Amino acid sequence: MRTMQSMGSLMPPSSLSSKASAFSADGKTIAVAMDQEGGGLVRFLSVSSDVLSDTKKNNPTVDNIARFDLLRNDQVASIVEAVGPVTIDDENDARSLTIEHANETVFHAGVTVGEQRSATFVAPEHSRVESQRGLTIGRRDGSTGRVELASRSTLNEMSGLVVGDAGHGTLMIADAARVDCALGSVGQEATGVGEITVVGNGAELHTPVEIMVGENGKGTLNLWQGGCLTSDDTLSAGIRVGSVGELNVTGDKSSLECKLLCVGHSGMAQLKLDNSAILRTGEAFFARLPSAEVQLSVSNGARFVCEGICAIGGSNTAGGSASAVVDAGGQMSVGGSLMVWNWDVLRLDGGTIETESLVVDARARIEFCGGTLAVGGLADLAGLLYVGEAAVENAVDGSRVRVMTYARSEGSFETIEGPPGVRLEPIYMAGQGLDVVIYRDQESTQPSVVTRFDVE
Repeated sequence: MRTMQSMGSLMPPSSLSSKASAFSADGKTIAVAMDQEGGGLVRFLSVSSDVLSDTKKNNPTVDNIARFDLLRNDQVASIVEAVGPVTIDDENDARSLTIEHANETVFHAGVTVGEQRSATFVAPEHSRVESQRGLTIGRRDGSTGRVELASRSTLNEMSGLVVGDAGHGTLMIADAARVDCALGSVGQEATGVGEITVVGNGAELHTPVEIMVGENGKGTLNLWQGGCLTSDDTLSAGIRVGSVGELNVTGDKSSLECKLLCVGHSGMAQLKLDNSAILRTGEAFFARLPSAEVQLSVSNGARFVCEGICAIGGSNTAGGSASAVVDAGGQMSVGGSLMVWNWDVLRLDGGTIETESLVVDARARIEFCGGTLAVGGLADLAGLLYVGEAAVENAVDGSRVRVMTYARSEGSFETIEGPPGVRLEPIYMAGQGLDVVIYRDQESTQPSVVTRFDVE
């Protein structure tokens, strides 16, 4: 059994009171000391949750198995330091470590919440937590870990954040709380299931490097009701074959910002922008490799803003399968080229799409069901244009519907289709745009089809 004398540099500073308590279990030692002013310092070596549960028998500062209050004769510890690696875990699936009264908690050698079983770590309001060598939530297959940051608390993770390594992991960042982390992975291994939720005005997750949502397993990122994520590098979802990544950004002032966005690298992925949320990125790629499957939706006042290239279906014809929908009130703004590749679909259903240039691959599909499609420069057109029922339902016989505006065009759609009961006649106007003339044909029960040969 280790004693206080064997702890060396782990002994409290001389300014602290000599009234220190030491207790141990399984060869581990925890030292607690309070100074005369009521502030204090708690330092403990590599300590598991089993150690914390045993301290109840030896020291009144732990009021129950699931809570580590750090109270000492009505005094409050202000700093907690873990010098060695810390694991919070419990064989009874009920372990919880709540550091209720510490202003600052420092894990010098990293922390695991949920090693093999179930565990929760809670940082209370206005507290600061620092992990210098990694934070893993839900490490092994079958484990469940949860970390909660209450209002205005902060977490500074300096080595690597993993939410759902091979187990289930959850990170909850509440009102005005903030997490700064190094490289992040959500759903890291094939069995891993991770979820990060940033909710409330001022709540934020920031990383200077890449964050991966669904690396090999399933990952979910929720930005709700003013929650924000900023990455100075790349945000990727659905990284490898078999992975699943979900990005949900909804609510006024909710935002996602990154230098590069990749939704569906080789796996399955979904990006949903709703209810006045905003996404800003330098470049964006959807379904980048052939195995990827992606869905994108922008609706109800949400905005998707891309400064450079936005490629739906990879960056060339080798991409995967993608479907993008801009609904009523949704806005998509692309400062560079908006490209639709392969058999992928871009659907405009009452929203607005503005882009400097538009490239539609010969196998791609544009669905126009109403709204505004504006191309500031070149519209390089091929593939298929589908004019939906919503775009023509109120049109009188012989009327024209504006499909898109452009400064100049190259080529024309290979095929233009419409709903039954109408006949379509496209009009390509140099330097202006593309209109479709609607002719009613009530006897027709087949969809209207106009090929490039018909146009010529």
